[in-house]
Amino acid sequence: MFEHLEIAIDSAIDSGAKYSDARVLISKSRSIAAKNGEIENFNENEKIGIGIRALVGSSWGFYSTYDLSSESLKQAGKKSFEIAKASAMVAGEELPFADVPVVEDTYTTPHEENPFSVSSSEQIDLLISSTEKMKKLGSSRAFGRLDFWDTEKWFASSQGHKIYQNIIESFNNVESTLEDFMMQMDSAQSSIEKTVYETASDLLVAKKAFDEANLDLAKGKLTKIIRTADNSNNPLHDIAVIRLGYILIQERNFDEAKKNLAPRLDFYEPKRLELLGDIASFEESYEAANTYYEEAIKATGDQGFIELMNIKLSLLPSS
Repeated sequence: MFEHLEIAIDSAIDSGAKYSDARVLISKSRSIAAKNGEIENFNENEKIGIGIRALVGSSWGFYSTYDLSSESLKQAGKKSFEIAKASAMVAGEELPFADVPVVEDTYTTPHEENPFSVSSSEQIDLLISSTEKMKKLGSSRAFGRLDFWDTEKWFASSQGHKIYQNIIESFNNVESTLEDFMMQMDSAQSSIEKTVYETASDLLVAKKAFDEANLDLAKGKLTKIIRTADNSNNPLHDIAVIRLGYILIQERNFDEAKKNLAPRLDFYEPKRLELLGDIASFEESYEAANTYYEEAIKATGDQGFIELMNIKLSLLPSS
């Protein structure tokens, strides 16, 4: 995939850009749900696209496409240059890049087996058989769900950086309900379990809404989680904060994004600092961005994440 990135980058540089980088994203998702031995829902999606940036003077140009043919990639690189060139008509002061070593690296989520290497029919059969067995054992409602995400990202720059990242996520849930037990679900423990389940369900709805570009629904679900979930030592709360931050930044609603990301997180503190650094960079507060990225590095031991922060630091204008 790096050869596709290089075509777009070379096109931007040959057109006159002093710097260019590009990213390819391939995103796959699969969702399966079954109840009482029958499939209720099955959905699979796969998306692909490339984004190209070009720098002319102190001005950026951005362009994206889903067409990865050589001609399309060349045109995308040229378009990103032309947009940057047009932006440069009202440019600010041109600043040098930071001197950082070139990075070539890969990162893949640790896992025993990629869920997408297992056939969907096998996963469907698993949910059918498990919910059917629970039903035969006396369950009034037997429910099972499997959700998987596989996101691959390739990044390359005209400085020589080449980074591959593969994030694999999975969620599963199996429930068996007995009528007599449901009548006694007023205990504190049951209430906690119900809240956790509802929070996880809202996260899934928000993720699906985001994938379908329904940002209002995604924001509504994430805001609900943040307001109602326990924010102490709660990874689901922290995930909601980070995902809402992504959306607000995408909408360029930086003030709300900063309010959302203000409290320290127990589980995703490095990512919170990274997003605050991204906001500062967008607002051209480069000293603040530098501080946030350096704090993010100190808050993690993940080498892949550290290298990503170093790349972001290298792209900040020098003081």
